[in-house]
Amino acid sequence: MSSRHPHAGKIALGTVQWGQPYGVSNRSGQTTPDEVRAILVHAHSQGVSLLDTAADYGDAEQVLGSMPESAGFSITTKTTRARTRHFTVANRRQVELAFRQSLARLRRPSVHGVFVHHPDDLLGNGGDRLWDTMLGWKAEGKVQRVGASVNGPSQVERLLERFPLEIVQLPYSIYDQRFATLGLLRALKSAGVEIHARSAFLQGALLLDPETLPPHLMEIRQTQARVHARAREHGQSLLSQALAFCLEHADIDRVVVGCERFSQVQEVLAVPAMGSLAERFAEFAIEDTHIVDPSQWPQ
Repeated sequence: MSSRHPHAGKIALGTVQWGQPYGVSNRSGQTTPDEVRAILVHAHSQGVSLLDTAADYGDAEQVLGSMPESAGFSITTKTTRARTRHFTVANRRQVELAFRQSLARLRRPSVHGVFVHHPDDLLGNGGDRLWDTMLGWKAEGKVQRVGASVNGPSQVERLLERFPLEIVQLPYSIYDQRFATLGLLRALKSAGVEIHARSAFLQGALLLDPETLPPHLMEIRQTQARVHARAREHGQSLLSQALAFCLEHADIDRVVVGCERFSQVQEVLAVPAMGSLAERFAEFAIEDTHIVDPSQWPQ
């Protein structure tokens, strides 16, 4: 019998911690190169096949490009931010150069997918220029799928009105069930869009003891206590159940999990299949975007 994780093909490793310190529960800082190598070797042996990175993740792309251990993985990356409401020809050149620099840092001729990291770059004036640029990369064989990384349902709805997205990265967790409850996961899948879910642990906040939540999340302390209690009732760790909650959604193709330590990837890849957990955790969905959207958290 294989020892591989039953959902290894749906797990992608996030790399932001490999390029910079990241996450409200991160106590160890940026992952060391030796730790990254150990993570890559173990994940590959268990059947994980995708790494998610970005030009804005500090040194992450360069770290990956320097390691032969990353060769067995496909990669998704993201565009740099244009920081403008009007995407000009000059912005197009800037994004074009940054993408080619990403490929150079990764030491790859192509990647599986490219997400627009900041949807406003597509939704503002001149967004068609950015989209056409990405289609150009696809025509050159430098990327297989193009799309966007989004924070909320309204961004997806507005993007789909203008662009035939091929791949989307979106938040999904026990706390953030918006895309499922609004039917957008099903709609995206029906349109042939490849769906990558991130923030399964809400940057680690979901796993914290209720009394150690950061100040901006203290209002969910009682909810957090109930979630932890519900997990204990069913005999598996909250990490296991929170990850399985995402992995077992039929419309999600990949779940991006960030691991800054080898022990964390071991724990992630030991999570058993559990059957549907949607009913178990349905009541814990939170609509307040100031809670479930880390982009709105205090910096």
